[in-house]
Amino acid sequence: MVGMRRQWTVALGRMLWLLSVTLASFSASSAQRGVGSKARGGGADDLWSHLSPAVFRQRTLIGIARLIADEYPDVFWPAAGEFMEAVGMETVDDRIVITIGNETIDFPVTSECPVCKAFATLIKVGNYTVLETAVIDLCVKIFKPLGVRVDTLCPGTIKLQGPHIAAVLNNPNPRVTAEEFCEYINACLAPPAKSHPNRRPTEVGDGRSTRQRLSRRQSRQTEREEQRRKEGSVEDETRQKQAAIRVVQLTDIHVERNYAAGSSTECGLPVCCLSKWGPGDAWHLGDFHCNIPKLTIEFFLERVKTFSPDVVLFSGDVPPHTVWEETEDSQMACTEMLVETLARNLSGYTVYPIIGNHEMYPTNLFSLNDLTYTRGFVDRWKTLWGPLANISANDVEDSGSYSVLLRPGLRLVTFNSNYFYTLNWYNVLNDKGRSPETQDMRRFLEKSLKDAKTNGEKVILVGHHPPGGSDYLVKESRWLVQLVLNYSDVIVLMPSGHTHIDEFRLMFDDADQPQAVVYVAPSISAGGKKNPSMRVYHLDATTFKVIDYDHYFLDLRPVLEYYSSGGKAIDWKMMITLLYSARSEYNLPDLSPKSWHELLKRFDTDPALLAKHRAHGSADSSSSPAAQRCSDYCKDSHVCRMANANYDDYVNCLPEPTPPERPGNGGGGGGGGGTGGSGSGGSGLAQVVVSTSYLCSIVVALLVPRLMVLVQSKRDFAK
Repeated sequence: MVGMRRQWTVALGRMLWLLSVTLASFSASSAQRGVGSKARGGGADDLWSHLSPAVFRQRTLIGIARLIADEYPDVFWPAAGEFMEAVGMETVDDRIVITIGNETIDFPVTSECPVCKAFATLIKVGNYTVLETAVIDLCVKIFKPLGVRVDTLCPGTIKLQGPHIAAVLNNPNPRVTAEEFCEYINACLAPPAKSHPNRRPTEVGDGRSTRQRLSRRQSRQTEREEQRRKEGSVEDETRQKQAAIRVVQLTDIHVERNYAAGSSTECGLPVCCLSKWGPGDAWHLGDFHCNIPKLTIEFFLERVKTFSPDVVLFSGDVPPHTVWEETEDSQMACTEMLVETLARNLSGYTVYPIIGNHEMYPTNLFSLNDLTYTRGFVDRWKTLWGPLANISANDVEDSGSYSVLLRPGLRLVTFNSNYFYTLNWYNVLNDKGRSPETQDMRRFLEKSLKDAKTNGEKVILVGHHPPGGSDYLVKESRWLVQLVLNYSDVIVLMPSGHTHIDEFRLMFDDADQPQAVVYVAPSISAGGKKNPSMRVYHLDATTFKVIDYDHYFLDLRPVLEYYSSGGKAIDWKMMITLLYSARSEYNLPDLSPKSWHELLKRFDTDPALLAKHRAHGSADSSSSPAAQRCSDYCKDSHVCRMANANYDDYVNCLPEPTPPERPGNGGGGGGGGGTGGSGSGGSGLAQVVVSTSYLCSIVVALLVPRLMVLVQSKRDFAK
């Protein structure tokens, strides 16, 4: 048993590396700039050179841990052993054994699914207070030596989220089993009902191997043909866009109300730039290591007015990424500040809002039935946005969804995609019939689209979350895809946000032909090394079809150069400029789903085009060689993500890399699937130990993605 326990501790240490390596790299980069404590080097740098932010959207939490566990040495044995003892767990012959009092429960471990079930069971049958204390203690022991402010981060995050998981799993009516919980949050994926060859990277192209590339002669010929095509169509495109309806989309602002220019960008937390962290390099319009200042929002709004937009959309997420210290008041204050800022700077314009997952308290959790804050938030949200959106509170559903006629023939329909979000734990209860909230919103969407079709109207359909990621409930994405296909002749535009990345998702019919596209707009937030951005869609004034879209951005890279040069004066102009227009940039005949599908085919044979699309994912925020590298597996995952609006289809789309390849860094890099991604194969012990508990996963879900991109941005800066 001693040997087995040591084996458990060793392997568990590998999982803990998922949490610790992020902060180890974070501290290492801080040490390079003279801030923070010196941390473990080597492996962490190699990890950052291969992983991208998109990994966290496309892998389940345990899938991420498995990927990293294969590569890194055993760490933090004492902390791991103490955690295991505290929660009453051990492994015996590749089985998880949980001992609670005189009761013993064990699970065979062959994949991620039983791992989730085991830890969900631990939360259900164990002492939650003991478990929470053990997880906080584990967090402190790992992160404190790395210079992290564990007194704030660990208890703040875990105590805000953990009790809600326990509340869902221990709810008496309806009762939620561990199996149901894990199936619902995408940890247990059912085998796909059918294969979709038209959405796979090896079939998306011309049937050749993904390792084949065009010859130099073919490439030059293609470039000449594209140039001739561009030259002949620019004039027509310009005329079309001048007469078009202009729809501006702002998304994922994540404003820091107390942002302090000149404050430190190194504070031992994922985001900094507050006066309490002391003096530093925070620039007055933002920093890649921080939430965005109010001034940057105003800067963007001044640019919005130059477009004379017909419609302005804000697709959600206002508060900062400080989930460890958020309060009800601080969350609501951010929305209040944004509405005031929009009203003052866009006087005379109507702005239509969509609820994101960060407006909630705690973050991600939206339940009218179970959370007092949710009901109060929705009521206040209606009151705040009503005048700016010119909508009566009576016209807004309890979910925050609404439908409004923008002009004769064109309607806006919004919906609250938090009901489709895996990290909104209360969705499990809704699915079990505890509350009709999700069903009510579904009926609202169905009726709105049906009425629009009956009245001969076209629809702009907007939700915060794009379908297809590991954080989008498969059951709900399948429902949404079918709904969109049923009304594909009515819906003309589907903008979304959430990922902070410039990308898209295709929806296919039963014949595997593309029928709809979801546009995923990049964020105004710069956190995680993404240049602040916004979209302008151009809709035909008669048919309302999308003619084109323009991507505008604020290039923060000159700020880097300024500080890295020791503050010497350099020649740079900070202004919001056009990064690209979709049709000309990607040589698209139009913006139909078929054209976007053809673009995916071209990625298969044109590495330069693929690199361009990936770079635009973060608004060209990085030109480092590491950011431009993309292996065949990286390319395949990129194509699979764009071509699949259901997460299980995405997982099924991915080839199984042997040996495991990891996606390249940079915007839109992509990652492997949680249950189908690279990992430890059939080793049950490895499957167990890379997960610890879903309370630990909360830290991963909420903090590690932010730390991951934060550290990479600092490393690129140093280069």
